[in-house]
Amino acid sequence: MEISHPPSLAPFTGPQARLCLEALRGSYDEADVISKRENRIVIRMPLPKAGGSIVIKMWSRSDLNGGVRRLLHIAACNYEWRNLVRMRSFGVAVPGPLGFCRVTPSIAGYTDALFMEDLGPCILATEYLKDLIQTGQEQQATAFENAQIEMTAKMIEAGMLDVDHGIHNIVVQPSGRPVKLDVELGRRVVWPALFPAMYGQMLGRMLGMYAFTVQPDVDRVTRFAERLIGRLNPPAEALRRAGMRARGMMHRQLQDTGIDTRLVLPWD
Repeated sequence: MEISHPPSLAPFTGPQARLCLEALRGSYDEADVISKRENRIVIRMPLPKAGGSIVIKMWSRSDLNGGVRRLLHIAACNYEWRNLVRMRSFGVAVPGPLGFCRVTPSIAGYTDALFMEDLGPCILATEYLKDLIQTGQEQQATAFENAQIEMTAKMIEAGMLDVDHGIHNIVVQPSGRPVKLDVELGRRVVWPALFPAMYGQMLGRMLGMYAFTVQPDVDRVTRFAERLIGRLNPPAEALRRAGMRARGMMHRQLQDTGIDTRLVLPWD
């Protein structure tokens, strides 16, 4: 079992991890499941003998491909661990990473586990922003949007590109602090501007998910995009690709639901 922890967090030991996994093994059917989709699950777990709780994210990858990726340290668990550590070191608000390990034998088919700090009761950022807008709290809504932009700028500064970045992967703590989740698709690059395809996918996903949240207010999306590119100054090719992805998302929405949201982007 491999357990690591950044120096900014209290040590999380191998014995603690084993106790958590054994406790989970014996009570899996009653576990406090935060989310579950495809081959991954996120569970809130009390810390045996220590008090408090942590969050465990587990993946089910028992096939040969999963074993090879684990051997090469490029499994989802490895990526999420490294990305959490790096983003946290650059001031990006993410759950504190405590450790990761192979789950042997597996628990309900889950083979890899990542241990993170428990953020406590949070709400989805999409619902948080919608509520601010609908209740007329415009100043707070703009401040929250700017916090998301600043989070993105810190990621770019850290050389992190994430094609699944956006408001849908952010939660808000009771203090109003936004925290980014699900960073396993993030990749570290030497210079983001040299990777316009990935950079554009990241910005396009971010704009598309923001548009879903605030539609039908297309003007708000335009203003958000203006502030975003003003802060990041991304290359023209990344912007072109971002527009393609965001509009592709709107087109799929039209096909699936009949909702026709036509974006006006500042670089058109």
